[in-house]
Parts: sequence; C-alpha cells; structure tokens
Amino acid sequence: MLTIQDLNTLSNMVKGQLEKLIIKRSDKKISIQDGITLDEQITRLYLLLSKLIIMSEGGHNDQQTITINHRQIEGLTVAYNRVEFIFSLRGYWSSLCYAVHAATQYTYNENPTDARFDEICILLRQAIDNLRTYFLNVGKSSPQDHGLYPFEPLKDILKSFVELGYKQNDKDIRVKARTKIIKSWKEMQTPFLLEFIREDPKKPVSPFLNHSGGEE
Repeated sequence: MLTIQDLNTLSNMVKGQLEKLIIKRSDKKISIQDGITLDEQITRLYLLLSKLIIMSEGGHNDQQTITINHRQIEGLTVAYNRVEFIFSLRGYWSSLCYAVHAATQYTYNENPTDARFDEICILLRQAIDNLRTYFLNVGKSSPQDHGLYPFEPLKDILKSFVELGYKQNDKDIRVKARTKIIKSWKEMQTPFLLEFIREDPKKPVSPFLNHSGGEE
C-alpha cells in the first residue's frame, strides 16, 4: 500500500524520464517480460503514471492509501532502468565518436606529436574499457569464462592507430591506417546504434529523396 506522498515521489521520479522516452523501438523483437515489447510496456506505464498523477493531485489527504499491483511497480522499475541506461549510453556514444574521429583526423597530420598520439591512445583505451560497464562479454556463462568482447572493431581501431605510431610521415602509410580505422568504425556503427531508441525523421532533407519522401 502506498500513501499519496509515496505516489508523488514515485511519479516525480519517473515522469521526466518517461516523457523523454521515444516509444518506437528500432528492433520490434525485443521484449522484457512475458513477450511484451518495450513499446507496449512503456504505453502501459504511461497510463499507470497518469493515474498516479491524477490520484496524487486529486485533493486526497496524505493518509489515504492506494493499492498498486506488484507487476506494475516491477514494470515501472524496468522501464526506468532502461531509460537511464539509454541516456547514459548516449553520453558514452558522444565520447566514443570523439575518440574515433580524433584518431581519424590524426592520420591527416603530416607532423604529428607524441603528446597528441598518447592523448588519442588514452581516449581509445578508455572507450574500450568504459564499454564494459554497459555490456557483458558475449558468451560469458560463468565467472571463469571471460567470453568475447561485444564490439571487437573498437579494439581494431586502437590496433591500427598504435601500429601507425606518432613519427610516421609517410602519406601512403597514413592513408592505409585511416582506411583501416574507418572500415572498423563502419563495422561497429550500425550494430551499436541498434541499442538506441530512434525514429524516422518527420522532415528529412536530402537531394536523394523525391518530393513524396521516398528514395529515388
């Protein structure tokens, strides 16, 4: 049983987060419990949250209690955790893009410095290790089993960059390093972006689109 004060606390905790969540998922096969997709669960939670707000703002005294289904609380917690995860992952994505683009840009520099080389190495190594805080290794079935790193191309980017070194002035070698880095980055971009909640743009702008919005 929750008091009106509890409802206010619960509503305020999730209201701002849920309002920012885009319900449409790019992968419709993902489910969180009993085959219910995240879209369906979030929709139910919006309805529940609306009821909580109405109840908590309905002029009841703080001693009145309202029964909340355990599964509703459980679903609300799952949705809240997912939203928090997505927001945090977006921050990681920004830092990851910066590290990879810095490595790519470095290959254009004809007179690179060892200080900049070391800085980018640290950025890439941080990106590799920080990713472990978001995703478990693939195939990890026990504490003794290390499993496989989930986005191996990121390690390949670091490897290509380290092999280039900071004293490399040969343009052809720098071009080859850049090609490897870009190739690895493209390999991990699409799979990684599937982790996010995205939707189609309402007003896309591109010379490759016809007037009806379809591709030519």
